[in-house]
Amino acid sequence: MNLYWKDTANSRVLLTSDAFLGNEIVFDVELMTIPNITFTIPIEVLKDQEKLPDAAFEFVLEFDNGHIFHGKVMHSTYDLVNNIVTIDGDHVAEELEHQRIPTNYAVKEKTLEEIYETDETLQGKFNADNWTFKFVDEAKDVRFSYLFSNQDKLTALTDACKQTEKVFWRISLTEERTIEIGFFGKYVNEYLVNDFNMVDNSFQVEEDFRDLCNYGIYLTDKSDSGTSALTLRDVYNKEELINPDFPIIETGQEINTERRYDYIDLIPFGANNHGDYAVLDKEGVALEAGNIYEEAFTSNDVQTIANQNEELSDEDRLIASRQLYAQAIRKLIHRRRKIAYTFQVNDLPRGINVGDKLRLQYINEILKVTNCTNYYKKLLQIDDYFYISNIKMTVGLAGHVVFTVTVEKFIYNNSEV
Repeated sequence: MNLYWKDTANSRVLLTSDAFLGNEIVFDVELMTIPNITFTIPIEVLKDQEKLPDAAFEFVLEFDNGHIFHGKVMHSTYDLVNNIVTIDGDHVAEELEHQRIPTNYAVKEKTLEEIYETDETLQGKFNADNWTFKFVDEAKDVRFSYLFSNQDKLTALTDACKQTEKVFWRISLTEERTIEIGFFGKYVNEYLVNDFNMVDNSFQVEEDFRDLCNYGIYLTDKSDSGTSALTLRDVYNKEELINPDFPIIETGQEINTERRYDYIDLIPFGANNHGDYAVLDKEGVALEAGNIYEEAFTSNDVQTIANQNEELSDEDRLIASRQLYAQAIRKLIHRRRKIAYTFQVNDLPRGINVGDKLRLQYINEILKVTNCTNYYKKLLQIDDYFYISNIKMTVGLAGHVVFTVTVEKFIYNNSEV
């Protein structure tokens, strides 16, 4: 394991390869999250350095398996009795939280690739100098519309992902100043975890049934509590836009009863009195053995958008309704029951990151004691591919490395539940 100081964005200066002192070094990585780290080194290794760590100081920890942590010093404590310094650092992506998007900046039907790579009119507004926003799959072709306003650039990327059904971002574990964007789910070199490479007594199963929802009514947030809110009605009327795994259902329950609706049924009126429009998660219903968990949601960041004083059209409203539908699908996926498997291994190949898939093979004792449906038992059968949701790397005092890995059947961002 090597520690480098970075005097410039394109340089590394080897500081030490010696065993570190103090507590264990631990850092963990999740989707759409900035990791942090703490480590302790002897003060003597800093003696020959022209600059000591300060608020703008960058470092790179390079681990034996090729993973790196590219960080920035956030706090340091000098112990002059024991001649050691303890450094707390955040990943350097933290600097994107100090760069902002212009006020009230509309992006209309742009792809993620256009926003971060190819549209010259947007260069510098969403990406940043010395940073690479790398697309790992077809997520670059996803289109969306959104009205940004004064978000920092990392929050803007998160908000952009939330306008899609299944796009996420993650910190690269192999390249400096690189954020990867994608659907993820790549099978990683047929990497197999089983009894032969798993650390003894490290296997845990966690089930989370909180926040269940598999049937949701979705509206935009309006001050009149729904009478003029944008609904899924426009998408409902265009069957070719509906994902068969997430059908839109007209509830048929009379709504908006404060007045009569005896005029012609015009689409431009949002939720008339014929019923709300709900989305059903077929997979979520199957997980719950047919039981329905209903909830209503409002979105405060979907609206019809016009550019350069153009008049709003029916097509603009359809675009907004389609985006509300994408948000609904994403929300329902995140509200499924969660089954997480956590285990430890002594080695994790270079290139594996959160969001990737690995094959897990294990005899699941929980099947012998759990009274559940056949469909749920099918999910609990452990000889399958699972998404990696968390990687924790722990370096012991003697330099021994253990990887604690959590995998799940579906891909989630825990902050979006």
